Amino acid sequence: MQHMHWESFSTQTVLPSQRLARWNDYGSETLCDLTVDPCDRDCFTATLSRIEFGPLGLIEMTSTGATASGGLGVGGWAAAEKDALLLILAETGHSHFTENHRKLDLSPGDLLIRDLSKSWTHSCRAAMHMLMVKLPYSALLTRVDDPTRLQRVHLPARDPAVAFTTEVIRAINRTLKNGTSGDINDGLADVMLWDTGRPYHYARWTSDGRLLLGGGDRPHRSGKARQRAMADGVRDVRDYFTARYPALETIAFEFNWEGLFATTPDGLPYIGPHRHYPRHLFALGYGGNGMTLGFLAARLLVEWYQGRRSTDHDLFAFGRH
Repeated sequence: MQHMHWESFSTQTVLPSQRLARWNDYGSETLCDLTVDPCDRDCFTATLSRIEFGPLGLIEMTSTGATASGGLGVGGWAAAEKDALLLILAETGHSHFTENHRKLDLSPGDLLIRDLSKSWTHSCRAAMHMLMVKLPYSALLTRVDDPTRLQRVHLPARDPAVAFTTEVIRAINRTLKNGTSGDINDGLADVMLWDTGRPYHYARWTSDGRLLLGGGDRPHRSGKARQRAMADGVRDVRDYFTARYPALETIAFEFNWEGLFATTPDGLPYIGPHRHYPRHLFALGYGGNGMTLGFLAARLLVEWYQGRRSTDHDLFAFGRH
């Protein structure tokens, strides 16, 4: 196993007169040709920590407000060739980024992919904190036919897939800081990715460190047709997630199962009496939304018992179809 260790530099460890020059040198070696212009030179402080893992380089940087710019040339650290992309996760600080005359505004939680071989400018007047992953082209070519398509891709934090990805990056950072024996899902137990498609898909971590992938609902099948439908469903769920997270292609599925998920034809529950069961009131068919619809059912059943009626009762009646 490759030995991994962190390397760090802090402007607090050198004389004030040398801080800016030393910071530019360390940043140029780590990222690319770098020139920093602090908002307040007298109070400028910054730290940069870096670690190589596999073909990638993970970087954590904090700095007081500054404008940074870079010319051509990729720094030698964690770069086997002259070309590399940089995946940036903005943790704190609203900033402005320009590359090839294209301007972007970055907010906390956003992701940005930029080409380290292109000229650029980055400005943030407040204190900033960033996590960055240096991605050599040789590593990208194993997953992407044309890595140039990723240049200047801006992914906003409001996208659920982006939010999930940022938590993975943070977890990798924490794990590498705590040593290679840590679990990659450390800190992700409360994270869940759920899309808004029909059928929907979701992914979450389990308490024993497994990744649970689910969704892809389909109509019920019986007998041998069910076995075929089950196999097709497992494949479809896996294909859906590997298309978005290619690293899952190398991970074997240990278990797969399905459960019967009952729903009414129109997706609404049945609430009220049934003509074949006198002196009974029913509330069923929530379709997985019982936490919300259960409170509504309680109100409607009380109204039935009290002899009150409204159009709501007709909406959820057994005979509405």
